[in-house]
Amino acid sequence: MGEDGAGGNLNVIRPLGLGLDEKAIEAVRAWRFKPGMKDGAAVPVQASIEINFRLLEGAPPWRLTRALFNPPAGVARPVLIAAPYPADAGSTVNDSVRVSFEVDENGVPINFRSQTKSNPKLESEAIAILSSWRFQPGTKDGKPVTVPATFDFNHGTGDATGGQVIRVGAAVAAGNLIDKTVPAYPREAKAARLQGVVTLAVRIGKDGHVTNATVISGDPILAQAAVEAVRQRLYRPTLLNGNPVEVDTQVDVNFTLSK
Repeated sequence: MGEDGAGGNLNVIRPLGLGLDEKAIEAVRAWRFKPGMKDGAAVPVQASIEINFRLLEGAPPWRLTRALFNPPAGVARPVLIAAPYPADAGSTVNDSVRVSFEVDENGVPINFRSQTKSNPKLESEAIAILSSWRFQPGTKDGKPVTVPATFDFNHGTGDATGGQVIRVGAAVAAGNLIDKTVPAYPREAKAARLQGVVTLAVRIGKDGHVTNATVISGDPILAQAAVEAVRQRLYRPTLLNGNPVEVDTQVDVNFTLSK
């Protein structure tokens, strides 16, 4: 935020996709804040702001939680035009599913690949859902082209976690860490002497085990190793009014080569 209290240099840390990121930026640009002060003078301040998008209806069994497209340079991303969901079959399974696929020149999803491998039945259902969706295809120079995409889904009744979820700061989560699994340095990254930080959005269950970890930022070569390591970590359960609750937080994983 600038000295005048207006938001500037806005960047999306954890994108949702499908136009929601742009709407969040548009909204925050219109906000005004009391300026940060130092020695009596207004100064720029860096801040993180969370924007929640919620539909005003009962929670369906399936919910799309993130939609990322990876169009090549100069290619406009596809636009979702039809997204039918199946009726609630009464399943109470709570889980998340990540599916990578491509939107072809006709706006049809093809070449599905599950990225989670945790629940084959739900993975098949998620792919079946996406198979029925239709897009306005991505374009380059006015011609339709195929564009890769990755969508994240949650399945379950009510909250996908089956209970209350609170957000805690990274320092709080780090203080509760019991077992810190160190990631294996990817061979390709080590050969290229690639170093960096991978930031993950992490959900910690009531028992202190990590139930979900998704990449916010970081080099793709390092990201998978970071996710695999963090998923094995163990934390002290977070208590709310004496009862364990699930928490969302951010975790930074540093990859540094020894000299």
